[in-house]
Amino acid sequence: MSTQINIAFCANERYSPGLETSISGVIASIDSARNCKIWIIDAGLHEATRSRLLARAAKVSNTEIAFIEPPLERFSEVKTSNYHISSYLRLALPELVQESELIYFDSDTLVFGDISGTYDTHRSQSSAVSASADWETHRLAQESEVLAEACGLMKSQGYFNAGVVLLNLDLLRETDFTTRACEFLSNLGEHARFADQSALNALLAGQWTEISPFWNTPAWAFDDQKDNHLPGILHFTNSAPWLSRRYCPSQALFERIANERGIPLLK
Repeated sequence: MSTQINIAFCANERYSPGLETSISGVIASIDSARNCKIWIIDAGLHEATRSRLLARAAKVSNTEIAFIEPPLERFSEVKTSNYHISSYLRLALPELVQESELIYFDSDTLVFGDISGTYDTHRSQSSAVSASADWETHRLAQESEVLAEACGLMKSQGYFNAGVVLLNLDLLRETDFTTRACEFLSNLGEHARFADQSALNALLAGQWTEISPFWNTPAWAFDDQKDNHLPGILHFTNSAPWLSRRYCPSQALFERIANERGIPLLK
C-alpha cells in the first residue's frame, strides 16, 4: 500500500484564511512517516497566499503542494444557486488529479486528528465516496423535492456532508462523474441548495460509505457541548469565522489557532 496521502482543496482569496489554517492542521496532524500531496484548485488566490502555503509545506519533508488551474470552461453551463463557482469546481477532481483516491476538505475546516487511518481503511472501498452523514439534512428530498423527484429519490434515506469526503477517483472516472455532474447542474442547478453537495448526493445516492462524525463535526455542535472535547475535524458549516465575528467557543478557537500559526485574517 502506498504511503502517500492525497488531499485536495478548492478556494479563492476570500477563503484563504480558512485554507491556510486547514492546511496547517493537516501538516501538523498527519504521521510524519507518510508522504502528503496537497492539490489546491486555485479559484483566485493572491500570489502572497500561494507563497505562504508553499513556504509552510517546505518546512516539513513529507508535504508537497501543487496548484491547479480552475477548469472554468467545464462549468460554463452550470446554473449556480447562492454559491461562488469555486464551490462547484471540486466536482472536476476526477479529471484534474490522476490518482486512485484523495480526500477533499472544505476550506472552512479545522483539522486536529490524523486522518490517515481512516483514509487507509476506506481507500479500498468499492463505494464512490466515503463521508460523514450530514447532521441536519437526512435525505435529498429534505434539501430539494425538485431534485429528489428528478432523480427518483423522493423516498430515499441517507445524505452526506461534502465538506470532508474521500473520493474513489478511479470509480468516478469510470462512470464519467464530472460530465454527469455538470449536466445535472446545467439542468437543475438552481434547485441545488448546497451546490456540489447537492450534485454528489443526487448522483451518488446509495453509493457512499459512512465514516464517523468525528471526522466532520459542525462548529455549532462543538459550541453546544458542555466541555471542550475536540473532534478530528471541526467544520464551520454555518459561518466562516474570518468573515463574520461570532462570540462562541468555535470562533475563539479558530482565532487562537490562526494567531498561533501566523495566519492573517481578512478584515
